[in-house]
Amino acid sequence: MNIIFSRKGFDSTNGGYKSPIFPDGTLFSIPIPDKNASIYYCDLNFKYKNEPIQKILNELTGKKIKLPSKKIHDCDYSSCKFKCHLDPMVIDEPLFNGIAFGQQGASEQHLRKQNVKRGDIFFFFGWFQKVEKRDGRWRYKKEPDVHMLWAYMEVGEILALDKIDKRTVIERYPFLKKHPHIENNYKKNTIYLSSKYKIFKYKEKLILTDMDREEKVLKSKWKLPECFNHPEAFTYLKNFLPENEYVQIKSPGRGQEFVLNIEKVKSKRD
Repeated sequence: MNIIFSRKGFDSTNGGYKSPIFPDGTLFSIPIPDKNASIYYCDLNFKYKNEPIQKILNELTGKKIKLPSKKIHDCDYSSCKFKCHLDPMVIDEPLFNGIAFGQQGASEQHLRKQNVKRGDIFFFFGWFQKVEKRDGRWRYKKEPDVHMLWAYMEVGEILALDKIDKRTVIERYPFLKKHPHIENNYKKNTIYLSSKYKIFKYKEKLILTDMDREEKVLKSKWKLPECFNHPEAFTYLKNFLPENEYVQIKSPGRGQEFVLNIEKVKSKRD
C-alpha cells in the first residue's frame, strides 16, 4: 500500500496567492492557471455563504494572477479571460460521486514506478492562509501561511489514458468530458477515480507546516507525527529530524507527489 502526499492548487509560481481558509474552516484550493484547459475561472461554481469565489478571489488578490512565465497579470476572475486546471475535480453526478484526479509526464511516471494501485491513498495538500472580511472586503489575516491537507481520496479505478481510447473512456464516464487530462494528449497520462473521498475543513492537525518553531515559520518545514519517520520508505522527502513524538521534514521547493511505501515500513519493523 502507498500513501501519497500530492501538492495541488496555487503556489508561488502558478497563481502566486494563498488558497483561503474561511472563518468557519471551509477550505478552497484555487486551481492553477492552464491555457490549454477549457474551464475558465469564471466557470467555477464554488460559493462561500452565497458569495461567488470569483468575487472573493478578486478581493484577495487585487485582481491579479501569476502565470508560469513568472509574470503577474491583471485578472478579473469573474471574466472569461484565464483558464484553469480544475484537478482534482470533485464530481457529484448520478453516475459518480467522488474525485477524479489526473497526473501526467514525469510525475505520472513516478507514480507508476511506485506501483500506485487500487486502495492506495492520496492526501492532497497546498498553500493556505486564513482570510477574514474587513470593511466589507475579503483580506488575508496576519497569520502564517502554511502547507496543509485539504482533501483525501482512496483509489478505486485507474484509467491509463495513454494506453486506452479516450472515446471509450468518455462513453463509459461522460462526467469526465471536461477533465483537463481527457482534453489534452499528455504523455504518461492517467486519471485516478476515487472509491472514497473527503474534502476537509480546517483543523490544526491537518497543518503540515511546523508551527512551533521559535524562528520565522516556513511553510516548507513540516512537523509530522513520529509514525512518518521513515525516510527509507518515502520518495523525494529528505532531511528527517526526530523530535520527541514528532519528526521534522524539509519538503522540496518543487515536486508534486511524495510517496510513502507502507510495505517498506513494515519490512523495517519486521
